[in-house]
Amino acid sequence: MLQVKGLTFHYPDNTEVFNNLNFTLKKGNILAIVGPSGSGKTTLLNLIYGLLAPTSGDVFWNKELVPNPKDVLIPGYDKMKLVAQDFDLMPFIKVFENMQQHILHLQEDERKPILEEWLSFLQIQHIESKKAKDLSGGQKQRVAIAKAFISNPELILLDEPFSNLDTLTKSFLISDLKALLKQKKTTAIVVVHQPEDALEIADEIIVVNEGRIEQQASPKKIYNQPNNKTVASLFGLCNFFTSSEIENLLNINSNDFSVIQNEFVIRPHQLPLSKVKAKYTISDELFKGSSTLLRIEAGGREFWVTKD
Repeated sequence: MLQVKGLTFHYPDNTEVFNNLNFTLKKGNILAIVGPSGSGKTTLLNLIYGLLAPTSGDVFWNKELVPNPKDVLIPGYDKMKLVAQDFDLMPFIKVFENMQQHILHLQEDERKPILEEWLSFLQIQHIESKKAKDLSGGQKQRVAIAKAFISNPELILLDEPFSNLDTLTKSFLISDLKALLKQKKTTAIVVVHQPEDALEIADEIIVVNEGRIEQQASPKKIYNQPNNKTVASLFGLCNFFTSSEIENLLNINSNDFSVIQNEFVIRPHQLPLSKVKAKYTISDELFKGSSTLLRIEAGGREFWVTKD
């Protein structure tokens, strides 16, 4: 189990990034870290891995203190592996040579079946002899994941593994990566740029903002019962209505929706245009493929609905 206790981190100029973070992660679970740009998601990952030294606080893995640059000459914790945003591949050597970097202590006949297993699982057999510099972004990501997993880490840390990928490649990678983690029973922390990706891959989500944890919960609870407007808005368009606005503008049962600071949280897909009883005008239209969202003006305010 991962335990983060009282973690505080300041930059050298004394700018505070985190203040007294506390959370745990059970073995075998997938945790996604989300938050606004600049909220310190990558910094938190580097603190957990031991690449940065916290100002105060500690990180424990199975009750063992994770060392940081204050404790060791070469930072990084051998029971974890980090897949960084830049993939950390050697560009001028071949895919299989990159993949075997962490198992070079094994004999060649021992390495071969391990490499073949991972090439097959991640469906990259056809590029094993290509140099890393000649790969696409999605291919590099799969090679970096294989390189990290191949040494069987107890905890794997992935920093925005789905960024800069096209929609189709990302969808397959999310599905494959989740299946891989569950099959190997590997604990994982994934930093995501798009919060919606966290809903798909994670068992649990942490939302960080302004140096603190806003909420830690399951994807369903984060989405359906957000703690505050920041958390709610991270996961897509939201409307916030008072009880009087619902009574005057809408034909819905307010008991069906969660409440934040005395306002009801209603997402556009939960509010078809036909449920608007007040006179309205349409100010904008967004075609989303499976639905069309409308921004309307009614009762002196704007909000989003779904076109029936």
